[in-house]
Amino acid sequence: MSEWIGDNIGIIEMAFTGAVVLGLCAWQYWQVRDAGKPPKDE
Repeated sequence: MSEWIGDNIGIIEMAFTGAVVLGLCAWQYWQVRDAGKPPKDE
């Protein structure tokens, strides 16, 4: 397993970084989307 990680560390790192970036973008999108709506209790 460690040999596989050593051989593919670049791919793993790119995939992890991409997942983090996409997660942040999705979180930001949900924040903005919710902010644009009027409050439900009013």
